[in-house]
Amino acid sequence: MQLNYKLFWFLSVVLILQNSCAQNNQNINQNMKKLIENLKKYDYEPIYQVKVKSNLSYTIAINGIPILNKYEEDLIFSGNNINNCIQKSGVQKIDIKVFPPMKEDGTFEDYIGNNSFELTIEQTAWDRNGNLEKPKNISTYHLPKIDLSHLKNYSYTHDFEANVPYKLIDWNEGEKFDLKDSLKLKDQVFHFYEKLKYYFENKEGENYSNSLQKGLFNIYQASYYTKKQALDNYTNKIEFINNEEISLSAFENYKVQILGNNNNLISLKRIDGYNIGEGILRRYYTKNNVEKVQIDDIILYKPKGSEDFEVIWYMNQMKGASM
Repeated sequence: MQLNYKLFWFLSVVLILQNSCAQNNQNINQNMKKLIENLKKYDYEPIYQVKVKSNLSYTIAINGIPILNKYEEDLIFSGNNINNCIQKSGVQKIDIKVFPPMKEDGTFEDYIGNNSFELTIEQTAWDRNGNLEKPKNISTYHLPKIDLSHLKNYSYTHDFEANVPYKLIDWNEGEKFDLKDSLKLKDQVFHFYEKLKYYFENKEGENYSNSLQKGLFNIYQASYYTKKQALDNYTNKIEFINNEEISLSAFENYKVQILGNNNNLISLKRIDGYNIGEGILRRYYTKNNVEKVQIDDIILYKPKGSEDFEVIWYMNQMKGASM
């Protein structure tokens, strides 16, 4: 299965629900209203994308935030927008972790082998007609010319420059987490996820969506939403949860991951087969006789001096359930 590059924006801009017609705003949390009021539009709205061509498995992280996971055996082209990992202009860090190709049964081949890997970071922008400018190359990376044939993994880190007009809510201002506390942290984070699952399954759309406030603001701003688009998007999510009897899947096959350049982000991520690196808030459904899964991927932080976790990063993903 190949991913058409022309679809990158539409696949990776996070439309929590794609129907944006809701006008019932009476239950909007006042804090969220203030955040939406703070959204800004700009004359020039640059978009940064990462694109990869390879049959290897990999995870790509920007500033310590996993933004692109590919663990499907026949997916050659893959890509995603990375604006929601760029808090402000300046030097950004990219981490590339490469693994052997994934086999049909969801296990890895033995070694990386002689497979090729090409990663590019591109920058485009919306023009005044609502079209994307022709992308320009910011950075290109290939595997080094060394013998990787008998390696089970390979990692590489480098920097690139990005210029964006916005500043997102700063996740670098959070408390730092320590791996030695991972068992305690896992229990605490698990209860946060359990609470979100309870809200979703018990039609408490306001509580669920309000718990995502900072993460939603950051994705709205990074995607250059208008205030109306953000408000409609937010209310749609509330109405969808409140109006549907929906069960989320059980939490399984996951581990706690401490993320971010400064170890101040934390999340629960899947560790099985094609789902490696994905979030655990998952809704399975059937559309046009095809089994699909919708994933609310969240990353948490603790503001300095606070005892409570907050969602600081959010992304929604939809894919085939067998992928």
